[in-house]
Amino acid sequence: MGDSNRSDKVATAFRLLLLLSLVADPIQGSAETLAVAPFKTVGVELSISEALRWALADELDRWSPYPIVSRAELEERQAHAMGGQLGQRHDCYTLQCLSAIGKNLDVAWLIGGVIRRRSQKEAQLKLALIDVDREQVLQKIELVLKDPLHWGQQTRAVGEKLFQVSGSLVVVSNVRGAMVSIDGQRFGKTPLALAEIRVGRRMVEVAKGGHFPYVGVVTVERDQVASLRAFLPKR
Repeated sequence: MGDSNRSDKVATAFRLLLLLSLVADPIQGSAETLAVAPFKTVGVELSISEALRWALADELDRWSPYPIVSRAELEERQAHAMGGQLGQRHDCYTLQCLSAIGKNLDVAWLIGGVIRRRSQKEAQLKLALIDVDREQVLQKIELVLKDPLHWGQQTRAVGEKLFQVSGSLVVVSNVRGAMVSIDGQRFGKTPLALAEIRVGRRMVEVAKGGHFPYVGVVTVERDQVASLRAFLPKR
């Protein structure tokens, strides 16, 4: 009976240590939030540019693996960023400028764009997905918007394409056949090699009967191979 109680206490203490490690290195929060910056405009009315911006932001809720900063919260952050100037610029599309906006808005991922009128009925829209912390362009998309009445619909259609960015991940453990879950979804047993996994910080759990589970965080970068070695102590 005493051994059983001691084992339960050890298991509880181990789970608390795992929880504390996640609190100290959180998965969510500003490090994993995303926002759409004001588009740079060339020959297009500001009201139209902003309408397309928010149309895209609404659509991203369907596709983004990261929490989207709400319009109300983003407008509040814009008002405080650099005295309300930097976060509301409509002349910014360089990597350096977009990264600066992302840092001032306190997000780790930012989508910037430039919309340029080509004719009365056509405009060119360029979009870039930026890793703010690394000042790196993860994805670029360019499209031609035809017929102003449908510009919003055409802009929404690119939401999924922006997040078709992946890297690779290899997971091994000291015991073979341990189940690997990434962000709560099971992917297979160790040793495990995944050719395509979405970029960003992923929470990985490795578990097998008779052992304490491993929980950790790994960063997956575009076109790179990330590796994780999990140690599962015996119960």
